[in-house]
Amino acid sequence: MNLKVLISEGEDGWLVVQCPSIPGCISQGKTLEEALDNIKEAIEGCLEVMDERSKATSGKQMMEVVVRCPGCQIYLGRKQSRPSARPDGLFFGGMHES
Repeated sequence: MNLKVLISEGEDGWLVVQCPSIPGCISQGKTLEEALDNIKEAIEGCLEVMDERSKATSGKQMMEVVVRCPGCQIYLGRKQSRPSARPDGLFFGGMHES
């Protein structure tokens, strides 16, 4: 899964990293490598919580949708086992990495 993150320098000199596609997903680190490792861990945690919440929602189904746009990929929802491609370039029901 590819997600874009924003990196900025905090007031204390640490690097602050946030994932705009996941509201509230933010982390930091002293170095770029540490900041990126920390945001990856934060993203995994956020996605796990989202998955657990979707399982607790009875009567509703959450699916992953990948929207192709120039220079970006957006992933929403829960990982499904078998993706199915459509002629319009959209993928439903699974992870698609180019």
